[in-house]
Amino acid sequence: RKIRAEITCEYPKRTFLNTHGTGEISNWDLSDASGFITLVAFNLNSHTMSNKLKKNKAYEFTNLNIRLASDAFKTLPHQFQLLCTNGTNVKEIDFPVDHQHLCYKFVHLNQVNTIPMHSIIDVQGRVLRDFGISTGERNDNIWSRRDIHIDQDGSHFSMTLWNSQARLVDRNMVGLNIKFKSVKVSWFDDELIILYQHSNVIERSLYELMTPVNQVKACIDFEYYIDNNLDIKNSHIGPICLLNIFYFLLNFLDHNNQHNNDQIAHILQQFLILEA
Repeated sequence: RKIRAEITCEYPKRTFLNTHGTGEISNWDLSDASGFITLVAFNLNSHTMSNKLKKNKAYEFTNLNIRLASDAFKTLPHQFQLLCTNGTNVKEIDFPVDHQHLCYKFVHLNQVNTIPMHSIIDVQGRVLRDFGISTGERNDNIWSRRDIHIDQDGSHFSMTLWNSQARLVDRNMVGLNIKFKSVKVSWFDDELIILYQHSNVIERSLYELMTPVNQVKACIDFEYYIDNNLDIKNSHIGPICLLNIFYFLLNFLDHNNQHNNDQIAHILQQFLILEA
């Protein structure tokens, strides 16, 4: 069967390691009049398709397989993905897609806490804070990310924009009213899951901690953390308590030396705490 679609998004190539050795995987989002679906290619097919497929170009595909999309890794709400095989053929075609009539199915931010993790949803809101763009390297790939804080009718959430999405707006985004399509619901950087999963975000006194030293960002609910860690002796939300929390979060008690003490002091000099 033939599939005709436009490449609307190209994701950075990734590498993985399993019992068979090292491999690579490439992903693209395809679009036609019916909606969006992800195309996946592994190893040699990943290399071959990466040389052929370009964003904003349209192609005709034959000999693709269909598989269920993994909730943990999918980037679109579609429950299936298209998989390239050794017999997959592709050719560029003229296939105009009308992007002006995208269909949004918005979920209000006050409902995000009630939907399953890894859900793919559409949201809208006003940007309250823009923490800027940071870059790094992982598995020989350069990544960029931009963390923003959005609000909708008093409900606040943090959002992370990755790679090309992070650089779409070349100015500070504070004050912009923005629609987001195909946003994935997940814990912040997969950190502090146990700490937060039984606590309502809107009802908490939540703080965001920026440490420019190593471009690490953590969300700390001081009151909840103290109430559930009774070995923190000083419950005052201040420098002493913050230092204790750093010891717990970063495990410096197990590696107490002058270098780590100096690093903590350096972090404490530069941190920025913002009430969310």
